[in-house]
Amino acid sequence: MKAAAKTGALAALAAFLLLLNLVDPGEQARAVAALPALAAVSKDEVRRLEISNATEKIVLEVIKEERASGEAEPVWHLRAPITGDADQAAVRALVLGFRKELPLDVKVDEVSGEKLAEYGLDAGSAIVVELFGEGAEPKLSFILGKDAPGGTSFVRLPGSDAVFRARVGGRHRFERPAAAWRNRVLLGFVADEARTVRLERAGAEPYSLTRVEGGPWALSPAADFPVDQQAVEALLKSLGGLKAGELMAPDFAGGFDPPAAAVEVGLADGRSQRLEVGTAAVEGAAFVRANGQIGRVAAGPVARLRAPPEAWRDLTLFRFSRDQVDTLRFAAGAEEVILQQDLASGLWRAIQPANVDIDVKLVFFAVNTMAELRGERLVADDPVALGLSPPRFSVTARLIGGAEQTLAIGAPRRDAEGKLVYPVRGSNGPDLMELREATVQKLLAAFGRSDAGR
Repeated sequence: MKAAAKTGALAALAAFLLLLNLVDPGEQARAVAALPALAAVSKDEVRRLEISNATEKIVLEVIKEERASGEAEPVWHLRAPITGDADQAAVRALVLGFRKELPLDVKVDEVSGEKLAEYGLDAGSAIVVELFGEGAEPKLSFILGKDAPGGTSFVRLPGSDAVFRARVGGRHRFERPAAAWRNRVLLGFVADEARTVRLERAGAEPYSLTRVEGGPWALSPAADFPVDQQAVEALLKSLGGLKAGELMAPDFAGGFDPPAAAVEVGLADGRSQRLEVGTAAVEGAAFVRANGQIGRVAAGPVARLRAPPEAWRDLTLFRFSRDQVDTLRFAAGAEEVILQQDLASGLWRAIQPANVDIDVKLVFFAVNTMAELRGERLVADDPVALGLSPPRFSVTARLIGGAEQTLAIGAPRRDAEGKLVYPVRGSNGPDLMELREATVQKLLAAFGRSDAGR
């Protein structure tokens, strides 16, 4: 009887709850809708951003600066507590986060006084965020506390004791010292805008790379070899967005009098950008100076600035697209393996010797490697001594239409660093070059081969 009574009571409770839901099914939805929201602010409306905490007030302001093209570009600047160019990407990303209305997820509490510290909303911990337009009153203002579960943060609206949770991007986006808002991009240009690149090295004559719009890069003074267009473009992309890992004091002794190397990039609109590499360095890093700023950067991106003109020689061995290839042929003495691509499906099969299983994935790797294969460096030794006359192996790509590109591979040897390299020669010229062992093994793997006798 007791069990039956409990079952009846539970059934009655369920029916009562169902009745409540039927009476007002939209009550919960209305409660959510009644929560306030952070108003939407278009990025074009924002003129000033203020982020304040207990120790400092950071003021960022946008100014439209006219370019040589006649167009005005909005640029963010730090106004307090320090002045200078701001990190454009960081500020714009933060402002864009408020381009749409941002609902407050849930009301957590209503507190004041010492209890605010539980949410990081007390005077010692809170961050006040304000976005201003043209007027003196902010278009958006809120007080940010600690991060909450689920990717939200505790926030409070000005003049209210209510504590809400909201997805404002996390406290870390706002909790940055003024120095962290400084612009760390040292030059800031688009590679396509470059027309001249003047390179200066300590103790050597300067030289330049120049081009007309849409044309190739050429060395000046002129060289008797083709210029590596991809290497020049890679350098410009690296320099255009080069960002300092750390900004140094203006009087930092980086060794700029004179510098170890310098580059001056002339742009299509007539402006120029100059960067100097100091003689001072630490392991894996270099110090550079540009636009009045000294920064510590990774050594790799600026190492090429010290290269002689010969270093810009194009070392490309092959250049074709994968869908142009009809067959691949491997030859080692009398041994020969030929693979053919089914142009309809893109799959490969062995046609000599027949009925040989191949790993299609390895063939794809090999073809992609060959498509834009580049040598590591030039080699001046005798082809016979390098095992290239005759070659130890050869790999030939036959293209649709009948054209062939062959890579002759010689005997492996150790380079100056003790690494295993292979001398090679492409069919497009007499230059002898080196390839890394891993690259050669990747080519051989497509034919089920490896250079086990090395």
